[in-house]
Order: sequence, then structure tokens, then C-alpha cells
Amino acid sequence: MTGEMFDLLRTHALIAPQLQGEIKPGSAFREGVAAARGGDLLGGLFGVRADALLKRRPANQMASYASGLLIGADCVAHATHTVVTVLADNRLGPLYATALDELGITSRNIDSQAAFVAGIVAIRELSR
Repeated sequence: MTGEMFDLLRTHALIAPQLQGEIKPGSAFREGVAAARGGDLLGGLFGVRADALLKRRPANQMASYASGLLIGADCVAHATHTVVTVLADNRLGPLYATALDELGITSRNIDSQAAFVAGIVAIRELSR
């Protein structure tokens, strides 16, 4: 749902123009994750527009910051262990790993496409 929410914000929200940049797991993303610790996701997203209007953040960092807010909120709410296994593709995996690291949680990343193929092969072998 986190990715779907980001896509909705990127295409239909008042802050959509600010979310068109590339998402990178750099400092802006980490700042978004840190802000998510505060628990006010909607306030943080509103702040994206305010930051743009007041030029408090470079335009090319807005999408990364907002992504950090959303992924950070997801991790704050659901990552309750010291080690978390992340099953994701090579685009989202590094973002979740960065967010978890920022929150002091160790992640083990598993490529979701490779896991799917391995599962299908295992099912085929079991059905012989």
C-alpha cells in the first residue's frame, strides 16, 4: 500500500508537482524517514508543499523526502524486531533497507523476483 499511496500522491495530490523527481536513498530520503518518527504523516506531507513554496528544500529532493516519509511511517509502524527481512525488487529494497537502517533496524534483503522464480521451481518439483 505504501507504493500505491506514493503513486496516488504523485499523480493526483496537491503536492504532485513536487513529487516528480527521482527517488534516491540519500540524505533527503533519510530526513523523511527521521521525520516519520514523529508520527504525523499528513503533517509531514503538507510540509512538502510548504518546503517547496518557501524553497526550503531543493526541488530535486522533494520526491525522495516524501518517499522517506511514507516508507519511514510504514517501518515505524510495522518493523517491531531488531532484524527484518525485506522481500522487494531492486528498486524498493534499497529504500526499505535505508529506512530500516535510519531507524536502527538491521535488514536482510531478498530479491522478490528471484524468490518468486525459486518458489515456482519448487512447486514444479513437488508436483512431479
